[in-house]
Order: sequence, then structure tokens, then C-alpha cells
Amino acid sequence: MTNIKKVVIKAPSQQEHLNPAAMLDPGDLTEWLGSLPLLKPIPTVQQIIEIVTTLNAQQISVKKRQQLLDAICETALKIYPSLNPETLARLSIKETARNQVHIQTTQLCTSTADGYKIIIRDAINNDAKDLEDVIFLPLYHAIELLSLALLSSYRNYKATPVSLYHDIHQLYLLAEMTGLLDLEIERGSYTLSADTIGQMYRQIMILAFLDPFHMPPGMVEKLYERLAQMSQYCTILSRVPDPDAAEIFIVDLYTDEAPRAIYKVSEQADLKMPRVFDTKPLLNKIRADITLLQSEDESPAIKNEMGLLQRLIPPDKEQVTRKSERMETSRVCRVTFGIDAVYHFLNLEKKELVQVLQSDADNFGNHALESWTIINESTEGYSLCNQATTRHDVRVGDIVGLLTEEAGVGRNHGKIAVIRWMQHSQNDVINMGLEIIAGNILPAMCRLLDAAGSKDTCAGIFISSNSATGMPATLITPKMIYRRGRIMEVTIGEQPMKIEAGYLRDDTFTYDLFDFISLDS
Repeated sequence: MTNIKKVVIKAPSQQEHLNPAAMLDPGDLTEWLGSLPLLKPIPTVQQIIEIVTTLNAQQISVKKRQQLLDAICETALKIYPSLNPETLARLSIKETARNQVHIQTTQLCTSTADGYKIIIRDAINNDAKDLEDVIFLPLYHAIELLSLALLSSYRNYKATPVSLYHDIHQLYLLAEMTGLLDLEIERGSYTLSADTIGQMYRQIMILAFLDPFHMPPGMVEKLYERLAQMSQYCTILSRVPDPDAAEIFIVDLYTDEAPRAIYKVSEQADLKMPRVFDTKPLLNKIRADITLLQSEDESPAIKNEMGLLQRLIPPDKEQVTRKSERMETSRVCRVTFGIDAVYHFLNLEKKELVQVLQSDADNFGNHALESWTIINESTEGYSLCNQATTRHDVRVGDIVGLLTEEAGVGRNHGKIAVIRWMQHSQNDVINMGLEIIAGNILPAMCRLLDAAGSKDTCAGIFISSNSATGMPATLITPKMIYRRGRIMEVTIGEQPMKIEAGYLRDDTFTYDLFDFISLDS
């Protein structure tokens, strides 16, 4: 363990004076936590965050700190499942409040993990006797809580917090150095996490590798729970067995990055502390389970189980390989978010587009407009960054309108895209990956004609057919509008058209993209 002090453990500093508001008696804290109304998540979580933040600033003994943190951690694990978007959707709270719950969930997990990291940091710095015994439980719980914070970002389609991957990587590295990876924890309560640090690290890294932001609502938590039992089949190697294998991914323990497929990593990449994950044994296990299920009756439960297992199989290399080269750049663009804003954006005249691009205004009409920097681009998409944004309502899966300096030139009317990933980085910078929606894009006003629609209208986006790809004309509408067979009137320009909704082609938590049949003679 000669290199153990090279592990980077970031933890809050402690103040010299005692805060009288700090709850430092384990019995009193346990009683207080037990009295909290767990069915009222917003005020409850905020109160716990205030308690743990105050605790983290106090200079107290290791034993007492761990007793207090364990009580808080147990409560956090109990309340965590009730903070998922599907549960919150059943409560009569506004969208802004739901967004706030995600922020609070992340703070609850990371601040409690910070408390455990204080124990770990001090034990290393003070050359604690029986170091492994002192840090094992704090290590396990810190990784567990940070993994749940990452899971919260995935299930809410929100940008991952800064340093979250880095902190998980470093804590894993410490467990590896101290021989604590395979030591099982005795759990007295229900948890989503695996029983060892090594399996739990595989569990969250496999989920990250599976591109969780592309999963349908409610899926990532089910996959995470399933991976708690299956991550043991993934092996970590010291060398790369096949640089072209789709089932091999790699992480660098000194970066703040998600795992990447091995074939996407350049041979010239400067990897300080790589770890190679071979999921082939896991995939063999999954495929064997699917084959076994196929021999049983096709009940709804069996179909759901097979669908869940299929989600654990990464896409083929051909499906995810870029079709065009990505080029680094640095230029400013203007971005607006949401279908309604994009609809109005597409209705702008070319002259107005240029004015919007060249102005410093933070809105057009009633819609927000932000300046972002394009840092790399290809014919398929862009990677953007922004240091000034304070928006908390933007999520992966949102439709965006994009104006670059080419807007208004020739037939270029700007672009629309969908957010595929988001991540916070240092200095309050947020990074965002966009996938361009190709085709001839036009604004479309949609009017529902069936009885259920009550002739309501909504903004939509029309995409013309593409003979090269064989994709028919499609329509993008906000969530809850699409239903196969639904009748609606779509107005593009001044020409209304009666249609019947066809097959769903793509969807995220905010929109549905579907083909349709024209009912006009």
C-alpha cells in the first residue's frame, strides 16, 4: 500500500468551533429521523441535507461520526425509492418541485457520502492502525451513495454532477489497493446495491456503459437492481483481449468520465490508470437466461423479464460507430429548448434568424435563448459547452433548436436536434451532446379531432420522408399526444392535412416521433 496516498479523496474541511445546531447524539438523531414523514419527500430530504451538512463541518470522533452517518444513510436508502420520477408523478406537485427533488436527492446522496469520505481521508492521512477495518464500511457506503446519485441523474435525464465519476473511480481504486473489493457487507435492510465493493462498482459502470440516458422512463432503476445480482459475471482485466470487441469497455480511474467502448479509445490515448471490463461472461449468462425463458410460456411476466435482459446487451459496434469524423472547433451558437420553442424558432424568417444569431438577447418572443460554444462537430451532431447557464429544467431527451453562423444562408434555416447526454464539469461548465434530426424540418400545428382530444391544439414538428433511408414522413409531438390510430389535423404553412397516427419510430420522456397516414382524398 505504498501508493495509497496517491488516491484522491475529496472531502469537506471541519471548523474549529462547535455548531450548537449540530445533532451529535446518535440516539437523538435516530429518534428524529424516525419521526420524519417519509411520504412528504421535499421537506423531509431538505431537513436531512441540513443535518448532514452541519455534521460534516464538525470535529468529532470517528466512532461517533460513523454512528451518525449510518443512521442518516439508512434513512436515505429507505427514502430513495420514493424519489423516483414515476412515484413523484403520482403526487400533486408542480414540475419545478419535481426538478427540485432530483437536486435534493443528489445533494442527500453526495453530502452523506462526503461524511464517509471524511473518515476515509483522515484515516489515510493519520496512518490509522487497522486501516482496512476503519475504512471498509465508509468506503462501501460512499460508493453506494455516489452510485445512487449517478442513478438519480440517469433516471431523471439530468446532467451528471461534476467529479461524480472521478470520486467513484478513486474510491474503487482505494478498495483495490487495500484488498477490500470482495469483502461482503451484512445488510439489515433492502438496498439496490450489490453486496461487495467490487460488484457494486461493476454494477454502476455496466449501467453507465449501457447508455442509460437512452433508456425509457423507469428502466434504469430496474436494470441497476438486476445488475446487483449479475455484475459478478463481468471481469476486470489488466490487458485488452480484443480492441475491436463491442463487449469490452474501459475506464481511466483518474478521470471524471463514464466508461467507453474499447474500440472508441484511440491507441494514442493517455490513460493514467486504466481498467478494462470484459462483459462477455455476463452476456453469455444473459443469453443463456433468455434462451431458457423462451422455452417457457409467453406470459406477461416472462415477456417483461426477457425485455429487461435484452436491455443488458450492448448494441453492436456497427450500430454505434460514427458514420462521419468528429472535428474539433470553437464557435458560438444560439440554442433554444423544447418543442414549443423550436416550433416558433422554425417559423422565423431568414432575416429574423440572422438578427437572433447576432443579438445578445436571451430570448425571442416568450422563449429562452442561450449562447453555447460548439467544441466538436460532425454531420451527425455536436458537442456543446456553456459556463453561464443556470437552467435546471433542461434534460436529456429534450428537443433543441440550434442556430449557427450559417443560419439564413441559402436554404439553411438552422437545425433541430435531441440532447443525448449531459455532464457537469469543472468551473460550473455544463457539456451537452446533440444528435441532429435529419431531413426537411417544418413547423406543424396539430389539432386533435377525436373526442378524447376535445379539439385541443399543440405545436409539433414535421419531418419529410427520406428516400435514401426509406424513412416515411414523420411527426414529433409532445408526450401524451401520440396514440396509434389517433386522428388529428396537421397544419404546415397554411395547408391543413387530416392524418391518422401510425407506428411509433422514436420517443424520449418529452416527445414521440411517429409516422402517419394521410386521410385526405
